[in-house]
Amino acid sequence: PSWAALHEYLAQVLQQLPPEEAEELCSEVRRAVRLCDEASEISSVCRASESFRFEARLTSGLPASVVVCVLKRDGKTPLYNWSLSQMAERLDRMRDCYQVFTRMGDCELDMMDDPWTEVHPADIWARVRDLEVRLEDAQAQNLRLESHHARAVAWGVFLWQGTHSDHTLKIIFGAWLHVVTRQAQPLQHQAT
Repeated sequence: PSWAALHEYLAQVLQQLPPEEAEELCSEVRRAVRLCDEASEISSVCRASESFRFEARLTSGLPASVVVCVLKRDGKTPLYNWSLSQMAERLDRMRDCYQVFTRMGDCELDMMDDPWTEVHPADIWARVRDLEVRLEDAQAQNLRLESHHARAVAWGVFLWQGTHSDHTLKIIFGAWLHVVTRQAQPLQHQAT
């Protein structure tokens, strides 16, 4: 399907190019057509309601280059133009979605991970800002926990320094020995 829209114009362009460049362009066009056809097939399964269609196109300037045009199924509404490398990367993600869709019957995607759409810069900025706020909150929580831990350790040291009696040391080390031996007992039972 993608080849039909491109065939006549490609023939005109190829006549204007040296043989090596013509062969290279033909190779790129064949690759683009394969990518577009596969993406259209996957989209008809995973995104049937959105009716995406992919077409390989040539730029009008010389030297001509291959681009992929993403259209609504009506073929009149262009949505995006992607380079071959962008299309290949997005098709890899579409394949992943297809695998999930065939196993689960659905493939929910975050807008940032959706290979069928381009994310608007304002949406990217909003996501980055949200992540920055979450990071700041997590760092503040971590600082509070570290401070609480440091105060608890300082209080324990303070209490211990104030009571250097032999009786207190025996109680502390006795409790420590009890904890260590209880932790070691399950290990001994597992080894036997």
